[in-house]
Parts: sequence; C-alpha cells; structure tokens
Amino acid sequence: MIQKFKKIGRVRGSLSFSGDKSISHRVLIISALAKGNSYIKNISSTEDVHSTVNCLQQLGIEIKYNKNATVITGNLSLIHI
Repeated sequence: MIQKFKKIGRVRGSLSFSGDKSISHRVLIISALAKGNSYIKNISSTEDVHSTVNCLQQLGIEIKYNKNATVITGNLSLIHI
C-alpha cells in the first residue's frame, strides 16, 4: 500500500513529557529527520537511549548537550536509506 502525504512546511510548538525511554527514542529519530534545530528537555539517560544517540551521530547528525536541553541539528540529506 502506498500512502501519500501533503508536505508540511513547518511545525512549531512544544510538548512536555517525563523522561520516558520510548518517547526519547522517537523524538531523537524524528528530530534527526527534521530540518534545523530541535531542543529536547527531560530526555531519558538510559544506556539504550545513548545507543540511539551514538547511532544518529555515526550517521552524521549533530547532537549537543547543554544545561537546559539536548540540541539536535536535523539533516535528512545526511541519512541515506
């Protein structure tokens, strides 16, 4: 089945969740696919979430930590599927 979607130009806003592992994995991946910077607070600090961060960094995604958030500079063009 082929699914078609209309292109979304921009998404703005904020959502607040606790540092849940499954949400952390998803937000990391979605942020890596997005264009520009995503600022994530309360990301889970478990070993498997760090593994996801390492995988994304090996794909060329820039991920930095500051005192307030994890900053992900998404760049879909770096990810070759």
